[in-house]
Amino acid sequence: MSFCSSGFGLALLLALTPLSVAAQQADTTAGVGSGVHDFAKSPARAAVYSLGGTVLPMAGGLALMTVGERSMSWGRIEVGTDLSQVVALLVVGGLVAGPAAGHLYADHRRQAHIGLGVRSGAAVVGLGAATVILFDATFDFFVLEEPSLSRTGRIAEDLLTGTVFVLMGSAIFDIVTAPLSAHRYNEKNDLRVQVAPRVHPILDQAGLAMDLRF
Repeated sequence: MSFCSSGFGLALLLALTPLSVAAQQADTTAGVGSGVHDFAKSPARAAVYSLGGTVLPMAGGLALMTVGERSMSWGRIEVGTDLSQVVALLVVGGLVAGPAAGHLYADHRRQAHIGLGVRSGAAVVGLGAATVILFDATFDFFVLEEPSLSRTGRIAEDLLTGTVFVLMGSAIFDIVTAPLSAHRYNEKNDLRVQVAPRVHPILDQAGLAMDLRF
């Protein structure tokens, strides 16, 4: 499962990369009709990409889970492990990879990779803790006939809670700081190109003049 979760997170990140590239191209060609080319990144767009890349997959997974539960209660289908895995991959994948989209758009790849690495590590640790809790509870129930967790199970439970906080905290941090990455990009690349027609009064020639503003 850890391999699937990490693979899905990477796939989602790769899927979001063309979106960021397209946004960069859109920003580069903005204002063509007016003759002004602005290479700045939009902080609002960076925030939307991080927030949307996180919320949309998670919302889709939760909606799929709700539909599955209702269908199961109505006796239409039997919800199996495949549906549960898809829901888990959507939720975890959105939480792990989605917040990095805004930083990729702002060309702040270092922060995108740091956040992705932190959340991926937390997801793997959380999955291991959940596995320990599951086996511990199963052993106590069938072997010891006691539903309570052992000391190892309680430690794993605390570890799982900690990884959830790390996941949520890192995701919120990346979403909130995505506009700052766009601002940082604009400060480092404060470049505007203005193209306008020019007529030489002496040589009686017409052409285009390019004005670079730093």
